[in-house]
Formats: sequence, C-alpha cells, structure tokens
Amino acid sequence: MRDNYAVTLLLHHKKISLSGVDTEIVSLDSLDECLSVLVKHQPDIVIHTAGLTNVEECEYNPNLAQTVNVDLAKNIAIACSNQGVKLVHISTDHLFLGDQEFSTEENVTNPVNNYAKSKFLGEQQVLKNCKDALRHELVQY
Repeated sequence: MRDNYAVTLLLHHKKISLSGVDTEIVSLDSLDECLSVLVKHQPDIVIHTAGLTNVEECEYNPNLAQTVNVDLAKNIAIACSNQGVKLVHISTDHLFLGDQEFSTEENVTNPVNNYAKSKFLGEQQVLKNCKDALRHELVQY
C-alpha cells in the first residue's frame, strides 16, 4: 500500500518510524484540531484506530474511556464529514456476548463493561456524525 499511496500515521505521544510512512504527533482532543489536521494532510481516507483498549483501565477510569473512545471518535467523524473525507472506524467485538461464532451489524449489541459501552457510544457518534462512515468490529479468535 505504501508503494501506491501516500500514508501518514498520526500518533498521540510516541513517535515511531515506518519505512515509507510519514508520522506526526497530534492531539485530537478538539474538533478544531481534527479539522486542522485534515486540512493540513488532505487525506482521501482516514482509518481511525485510536482507542483506550485496556478493559481494566476503562473500568477504573470511565471518564478517560469516554474521552478516548467516544469524544475523539465524534471529533474525527464530524471533521471527516465536514471535509468530505471517507472514514473507516475500528471498533471492537466486545459489543457482543460472544455466544455466536460470527456477529454482524444486525446482531443486538450487549456491552457488558465500560470498555464495550464506550466503544459502542463511539460507534453511535461516528454513525450519527459521518453518515458514510464504514465501521468494523475487531474480532479475536
């Protein structure tokens, strides 16, 4: 992919180096910052993978889970919609009970902890604020 497209990786605090990938440290804490990043980089597609995925941390710090998993997703969704940028939002398989081998978007969600609840609320914000967004639940087997 890096051979055919310009890829920019936006990171929160730890800069890493990948061959053929531009990296930059950014904060997505506000809608203005998200819009500024999109204006600067002019992407065709944003793949939003940021999230607080430590289940225990989400239980102990639900406000941080809200900020990272809901508010950042909302900011990105609004900014992408505003700029006409395609958004792919990565979520989690924790939205489902795990009692079926495969889950689809038509399955009823049942978030059982703060992590899952915050990821579910993030998905709702993405779908509400960026009508054309694609979302994907990561499934671990």
